[in-house]
Amino acid sequence: ARSSRGRRLGALLQGPGGLAESYRAYRGVFAPDEVQRLVAYFTGLPLSGRSPDADDVLDLPADPADCVSYLELTRYMRNQLLRDSDVMSMAHGLELRLPLVDQRLFDTVARIPPSLRLQPGKRLLVDAVGDLPESVTDPAKRGFAFPFQAWFGQSLGARLGADAGRLPVQPVEWYQQWAILVFTHWFRACRHAVP
Repeated sequence: ARSSRGRRLGALLQGPGGLAESYRAYRGVFAPDEVQRLVAYFTGLPLSGRSPDADDVLDLPADPADCVSYLELTRYMRNQLLRDSDVMSMAHGLELRLPLVDQRLFDTVARIPPSLRLQPGKRLLVDAVGDLPESVTDPAKRGFAFPFQAWFGQSLGARLGADAGRLPVQPVEWYQQWAILVFTHWFRACRHAVP
């Protein structure tokens, strides 16, 4: 069986291409056809052949750098990084402040051409803050990742149990198993909540 990333890359190469599709292949949990099969499985609705977020990418910026920035801001930062930061800080009684996540600052910086805005080393930010020590302006790179795979170990697959064998897509990676567990819990709660 191909890896999850391999299936997403294969879907990208077979599709029409473009930045939105490339972004989905890079950041996605499942390939578009896998999402379709999972939605059909859970909802009982027929496969539509359309990506669930197809309408969500109609008005992307024309400039490739602006397009990627838009996708990162509206997908990965909002739906992943900010959510993780909030959940993890609040779990420890901390209120996290993100001074660079500000609408007025965003609107101002968005008007700057990507050739200046996206220079290596965050040059624009470094120049804007003035004379700071190099330890502040050029710190060692640190990842933003939680050791979910180590925390979960084999328990996610066990929690899926018999349901895993009936799924139209086999969730191999820990993050796919987690996505299925969370979605299943949410879907069952919502389905029973509707009169």
